[in-house]
Amino acid sequence: MALQEELPGEPLDPWLPLPEAIAGELLSLHALQAEPFPAPTTAAGSWRRVVASSVLSGARSYLRLATLRDHSDRSRELLERCQRAVRRFGERVPELDAIVHWDFTPDNVLVRDGRVSGVIDWEGARPGDPRFDLVTLAFYAPGTPLLEHALGGIDGGLRAVYQAHLCVRQAEWSLRRHDAANGERMLAYALDVASGFPAD
Repeated sequence: MALQEELPGEPLDPWLPLPEAIAGELLSLHALQAEPFPAPTTAAGSWRRVVASSVLSGARSYLRLATLRDHSDRSRELLERCQRAVRRFGERVPELDAIVHWDFTPDNVLVRDGRVSGVIDWEGARPGDPRFDLVTLAFYAPGTPLLEHALGGIDGGLRAVYQAHLCVRQAEWSLRRHDAANGERMLAYALDVASGFPAD
């Protein structure tokens, strides 16, 4: 919170393509995350478990799978598609210890005068695969050409696992915490993303 108060700029709006200049700056900043996580990693646990297995078993404070199981046929379909992707491709998730922001969304990017002035909300940062952050940014800023180009070389199954985590995480959160219209809108978006998962 202190970082956000000290830095100039306003957050970007999610769900819109990023301006090319902003996307380029974020890709340059993201390249710095390839360095090893600057803290002991023993307490963080397996990256694969955190990002992939959680889609199968849930997590305590979020990823409450019962929300999707109990809500509707469409939410159960989403959960089934995402769990199927994790079962099929989960072994492709690498055990890395680079820097992962974990919530690299447009509304955590501050912009002033058309330039990135900071990235906030690092409290969930953890060791893992920094490509997860690029998949996250593309998930919340769909249709951004530079992001899609940057993700062009990522294995399709690996990207599907990361997207599955995001689909379950965001849809569950929206259905439980937001109004009904926004919850359904997020569920529809997540289903659209999940429908594009590769078959093999």
